[in-house]
Amino acid sequence: MKRISIVSVLTLMLLLAFSSALADEMFPQGLVGAVETTPTKAYVGDVVEIAGSGFTPGATLDLAWVSYDLEWALGEVDGEYDGNFLGLDKTPTEMPLMSVTANADGAFSESFNVPEDFGGVHNIMVREDGINLNQVGLEIQANLMISPASGPLGTNIEVTVTGLNVGHPMVWYQLTYDYAITGFLSAVNSRGTAITAIPATGAVGPHLVRMEDSPFGQPYIALDTSPYAFLEVPSQTFTVTEGDPVLPPPVTEQVLASISTTTPMTTGPSLQVDPWTAEVGAEATLVGSGFDPGAELQLSLSGMVGSRVTPSGFAPVNTEFAQVTVAADGSFELPYEFPDTHGGLHRVSAMMNGDQELARSQIRILPIAYPLETQEVRFGDRLNFHLKGIGWTQTENIFGIVVDNVYIGYACGFSTNGDVQFPLEVSWQPGWHFVDIYPSFYRNKDYSQVDEAPFLFRHAMLTWEDHPSGFHFRYAFKVLPPGS
Repeated sequence: MKRISIVSVLTLMLLLAFSSALADEMFPQGLVGAVETTPTKAYVGDVVEIAGSGFTPGATLDLAWVSYDLEWALGEVDGEYDGNFLGLDKTPTEMPLMSVTANADGAFSESFNVPEDFGGVHNIMVREDGINLNQVGLEIQANLMISPASGPLGTNIEVTVTGLNVGHPMVWYQLTYDYAITGFLSAVNSRGTAITAIPATGAVGPHLVRMEDSPFGQPYIALDTSPYAFLEVPSQTFTVTEGDPVLPPPVTEQVLASISTTTPMTTGPSLQVDPWTAEVGAEATLVGSGFDPGAELQLSLSGMVGSRVTPSGFAPVNTEFAQVTVAADGSFELPYEFPDTHGGLHRVSAMMNGDQELARSQIRILPIAYPLETQEVRFGDRLNFHLKGIGWTQTENIFGIVVDNVYIGYACGFSTNGDVQFPLEVSWQPGWHFVDIYPSFYRNKDYSQVDEAPFLFRHAMLTWEDHPSGFHFRYAFKVLPPGS
């Protein structure tokens, strides 16, 4: 017989005492009653039954849904984005689900619709007068939906996924088209609901649109025999039909909408650019107010020069772009054109004597794409793609390139001051083809975390509206048959 030492017994007693104290802290009255859901796994919007027993007859019980909030974590210095991507910030939250009254037998039975929320297990707390009595877990599963189910080449396939568990580092999905990687799906700012759209591509007939768990950047195929065999890998079928192709609008019309400026709440010197977000070359107006009449001001724009991949590195720079004389009422107005420089946030400053900053404002330069020289090409021809307004930060300086729903690589715009050109040599079959450009993440601030999960970096982010600096452009071109 194995002998148990006194030390082992004492250790066991301490552990039991600690467990009891922890239980008393979580459930001051002890574990009361029993509670269960039917089913134990469900999709967003499903009806779930929740039943409890063993509670005080006539007691009013409050049921709370436990969850969390997520947001992209971006580094800041003096309230401005410093260019560093820090991953995700996760904050526990909860919301009231319902109140129930235990019947004469101390039981209750109710139903509810699964809230739109992140995937994974969510606890439902049962409380009386604010005291935790019991809890039960309900797992939200990922669900993939597409619309429409068929259409000709170029049809916008709207993809909606609910129940993404993006708060879990090992549960991040990539969308695949006929098993080729298209790009990542995220739902950080949308509580687990991912929405995007991809073009219908490929030969006439059915095509498989599928989600694959890809925390380290590539889908893990043997999921059924892994510790994460419980994960859903849903798929849908889209059928490409005969018919005229559905072509996207000109890429110059796909730029994000400009945003107007609000009037600053200040009585001192102030600047504002209207609109404050726009693409390179867009017309705007720079307005100053509250300055000393007759003052001579130098107007400057902040920027960044250099790159992350050369020994010389990069450094901030301020460039003077205009000088103005303040009018008798303390104001000035200057027609302004969004500068041809890297995208993202820039500080606009009003300076006196070259080094005294009197006021500042911000502009955001949006990416813009330029049309192809021709939409009709032959095998071996060279297609040249051109974008401006690509940023320098870890969330803005690269973008992913997807051809016919296949991710092929990325490009960077830091060292070229936001001006990016890249070629593609035509190697596709005759017919219409589509190139999509999506935002991406260059890296995390701590580059030593090479195995960080999820490994989002240098991949196309299909849910571009969920990206901290999202944008999306779609090109179309036609490969002509040989000899035509």
